[in-house]
Amino acid sequence: MISIAGALILKEDKILLIKRKDRDFLELPGKIVENGEDPENAALKATLQKTGLTIEILQHFNETQSYYDGKEYLSHIYEAKILKGTPTPSDEIEKIEFIDISQIPKLKVAHNVEQIYKELSSQR
Repeated sequence: MISIAGALILKEDKILLIKRKDRDFLELPGKIVENGEDPENAALKATLQKTGLTIEILQHFNETQSYYDGKEYLSHIYEAKILKGTPTPSDEIEKIEFIDISQIPKLKVAHNVEQIYKELSSQR
């Protein structure tokens, strides 16, 4: 199983999602967790590298399992807030945007984003 870490950044009723150039869906800023790497640090690092945003982890939000491209993934999701920076896509990122959470079911998103939507919806 491959571990990945992602940052859940909420702003009012919107969620920050990225669209990588090599994928056809929206996802959280995140990365594969390397051997020995702390998932929380991986989420911080990936968010800065992919979006230019410096964030602070607020809490562990959830863990989800999914399958993509014939591989099994374990996602470690951390709720975070922006400390500084303006969303600026890295070379591998097509776009970064805050999307209204209610729009998620209408969009093509990563499995862990679908799970986050379900969890956020049940809390309201």
